[in-house]
Amino acid sequence: MIFTPAIYSTSAIAQPALQLKAASYKQLLSSQKALEAKQYAKAEQLLLTLIKNTQSLKYDQLIGWRNLAAVYLDQAASTGTASEENTQENTQENTQENTDQLYNKAIPALEKALELALGLKQQASIEQQQLRLNLGQLLLQQQHYAKSAQLFEDYLSIEEIKLSKPQISNTETENKVAKTSHPAARIYLLLAQAEYQQQHWHKVLSPISKAIAAATEQQLPAQKNWYQIKLAAFYQLKQPSEMKPLLQQMLKLWPNERQYWMQLYQVELQQSEFSGLQADALAVLKSAWLQGVFDRESDYLQLAQLLAYNNNTYQAGQLLEQSIQQGLVTETDKNYQSLANYWLVAKDNDKALLALKLQFQITPKAKLALTISQLMFAQQQYSQLIDFSSNYLKSASLNSTLLNSSSDSSLSKTESTTDSDAQIISKIQLLAAQSYWQLSQVSVLSENKKNQLIKNSIHLLKIIEENLATKQTAKNWLKHIIKITNTKS
Repeated sequence: MIFTPAIYSTSAIAQPALQLKAASYKQLLSSQKALEAKQYAKAEQLLLTLIKNTQSLKYDQLIGWRNLAAVYLDQAASTGTASEENTQENTQENTQENTDQLYNKAIPALEKALELALGLKQQASIEQQQLRLNLGQLLLQQQHYAKSAQLFEDYLSIEEIKLSKPQISNTETENKVAKTSHPAARIYLLLAQAEYQQQHWHKVLSPISKAIAAATEQQLPAQKNWYQIKLAAFYQLKQPSEMKPLLQQMLKLWPNERQYWMQLYQVELQQSEFSGLQADALAVLKSAWLQGVFDRESDYLQLAQLLAYNNNTYQAGQLLEQSIQQGLVTETDKNYQSLANYWLVAKDNDKALLALKLQFQITPKAKLALTISQLMFAQQQYSQLIDFSSNYLKSASLNSTLLNSSSDSSLSKTESTTDSDAQIISKIQLLAAQSYWQLSQVSVLSENKKNQLIKNSIHLLKIIEENLATKQTAKNWLKHIIKITNTKS
């Protein structure tokens, strides 16, 4: 999040308010020409000579040290530009090392210049401020955060920058620079960044707020990282009540930023832990969905879960069903199970049954087969239940008497069938037996058809009456059917 504007200008030297000695000024002009020609060694030597020959002239020395720093910085900038043309890793590492060495030579030069400027007091007040700013930026860039923060604080303590419009240049490039480097916003931002890097969260808030205010007042383009710095400070200080309005403001500026929606959602969710109400969190997540910022499966699943948690299970089912159909959520056992649960709670058993069948296609487990059979029976889908149980038992490689009453009726187990599965399958067969009986009670059926259905029911009940899971129920049903059929006969 470090934003470092140009540190020092190497433009042509103007005659300063405090007069340089003629010899010093001549030496300074020579160094400037050498610098413009990128003759860094020559420029450096000329300035070192100037400093050596002006031991008693503080202002001359000040200018000498200041311009010596400019030589190092210009050379560092030139070295950095050259490195962009060569992408070899070793070359880049060497270039960075050389650049850091130049920065580390510029720092003491600027420190010496500032020391001399402070000695001149009001006579060099302009130079003092400019040197504080230049040195502070360089120290920030080189990760000397405490020193840079102090320089920015000193700068602002002397002159709180007025919130006036920056001068706009005629050229497009300079115009863009001006729009993003308002003097007030720029220096407040630098101070905020220095404190941010030291994790002085309380000290971050005031300067970053002033930076944002300065830019906002002049209707300059909002910078995301400025707001992110402020948000990070609130987060570290554990102040969700402050994060909420800030995130709302950020979403007005950047409504398509998913991360801001999710951060606001988390804030609302956190606050709901105390109030017990999740309506606000749900509203945020629904707004994010409607805004079209969801870009991952977990977003849709999370919204569906929150809808269900807030007693909107039908909407949860609609959302999840639509998301699966559109390919936004994958067709998995878990997702279909969630979908079925939503429909069951919403009391839409037909949709729940469809979801369970789709889940069963992915994971044909015995327990799931029983659940489907039970729901079919509750929905009076007797024929469908018989077909489903028959197909399931065939796929499980178990002997089934549902379609062929003359086959071996003993309930055997394959290697893949556990004792638990056998118990469950017995329960499924019980439901099938009951379904046969229920179908036999349809009045429009012929007597032959009814008798066949009753035989199928009795045959199944006799198969499963020895199974502990269904023994008592099967016996009761057998007694009931025999009694009725005997009475009818």
